[in-house]
Amino acid sequence: MVTRASSSSLYYQARWNTQNENLQDSLFDKVSKFFFSHIHRFLTSLAVPSTTFTQARIIRSDQNHRNILSTLKCTQTEINIRTPDNKNIKGSLICPQGTSLSDPVVIFAQPNASVSVESTFIDTMQEIIKLNKKCNFILFDYRGSGFSKGSLLQAKDLVLDLDSVYMFAKEQLKIPTQDIHMMGFSLGGAVTSQVKAMHPECTGNTVIDRSFSNIIDIASSLVKKNAIISFLARHVLRLLGWGWLNSTEAFKKIKSPSLILHHPKDYIIKEEFQLQRTIDTRQRNIQTINLNNLNWAPCDNFHCVPLSMFIYERNTVSSAVAKFLTQKPK
Repeated sequence: MVTRASSSSLYYQARWNTQNENLQDSLFDKVSKFFFSHIHRFLTSLAVPSTTFTQARIIRSDQNHRNILSTLKCTQTEINIRTPDNKNIKGSLICPQGTSLSDPVVIFAQPNASVSVESTFIDTMQEIIKLNKKCNFILFDYRGSGFSKGSLLQAKDLVLDLDSVYMFAKEQLKIPTQDIHMMGFSLGGAVTSQVKAMHPECTGNTVIDRSFSNIIDIASSLVKKNAIISFLARHVLRLLGWGWLNSTEAFKKIKSPSLILHHPKDYIIKEEFQLQRTIDTRQRNIQTINLNNLNWAPCDNFHCVPLSMFIYERNTVSSAVAKFLTQKPK
């Protein structure tokens, strides 16, 4: 596992509580992980390829990331969080110039093919800094990815990791729950949805960027031409614990202001499986931005295009996201 030196670090031990106790392994989960660990690891490598990244890639990305943060005049403090199931999660608390630890924070949840030091959310962070809002940022790696340790075996492991980071912000940093905001991209959007549903007290703003309604529907659709394989894929994934990532159900419990970004020509998450198609965006406090026809650069990979490459209301979408994340509750 890759490690990195740090002159100062923050430590936090997350605990089981009434809100995350449903994430504890059942007897079936324990038996499944013991006897079918190879299958779990294989599925994880497909669903979360960042768990297979080389040390060289991570170290190179980390250096580039530090250079960017230096340019933005941000300080970076290493975070060490031990989850309730005793996995070590690594992350960073990034503080722009002029902020304090008690200021509002945005927690970013990574997509499946990126680690925290690959600057996936840097455009949004830059726009928030431009707004001169007192706001810090938390980046972290899921277990088994980037600098974090342990093995990722089930979808609920991802949820527990983000839940632990949220509890760190709430209990260690003492940030009011209305000032803890979250943004998740792709897989990270599904993980964010689950954690927000678990914590109705967290009324901070939520941004879900190009994410899906249900991971099992997407996986089974990839082999839908073969009805038998599609049927098996759906039930095997559910049996092995990947049914946790159901954002449609999660959004029935989310009450905080939410912004959903989507693109009808997304080649990874087809329109029929996109989150905004399966929830009633007319109700509650949900806004959407359709990224179609907003891209000013030639591209056919609309899932991975940075938000700064999309124009919305005479500015970039990343600027709109920054304003949404930092807006005060009405």
